[in-house]
Amino acid sequence: MPPVTSPADADYPAGTGKGRISVFSLTEPSTSPTTTPTDQWLVGAGQDSLLLSPQPVHHKMCSSFCGPFNLPRISTGGQKLGTITRADKVYRGGWVERYKEPAPDGEDGEASAQAAREVVDVDTGAATDLNGEHAQETGPPTGPGLLVMRRTDPDKQSSPSVPVSWLSADDDGHPHTENLEQFTSK
Repeated sequence: MPPVTSPADADYPAGTGKGRISVFSLTEPSTSPTTTPTDQWLVGAGQDSLLLSPQPVHHKMCSSFCGPFNLPRISTGGQKLGTITRADKVYRGGWVERYKEPAPDGEDGEASAQAAREVVDVDTGAATDLNGEHAQETGPPTGPGLLVMRRTDPDKQSSPSVPVSWLSADDDGHPHTENLEQFTSK
């Protein structure tokens, strides 16, 4: 992913603010950056695309329940590539956790926690079903990654979790089960 900047002309890009996203080439340093005007937040990126949102998506930035939300996806040149629907979390390395079906209405945390979810690689579209498991950011030797974890007692939120598989930003988005022991000593 090339370096990206997202300066805003106001305190924030959404609403009345306007901003721009500039993408700089690492392989052609003498090339001018590609600049795209936007009125949305830059909330994530894959290898070849950027994710935008009309609202901040980090839970500490929302005044109420954040998700689910739609994330417009654009190329690093600014062309619209599509939209990721029913998103709930954005992870570094190019993944989005989303509801598989429309999310439960309201702010019912229990219903949202039980809803079927998946993690999607934004560039390849590869999806990993979470089936009651949860994802957390990690750093395998290859770069940003996600560790898919399962609670030892699924009925207790406080029970310890064990690694089930891991995802690497360095490949096509498929889950890995080899070398899981590298995550057990955390």
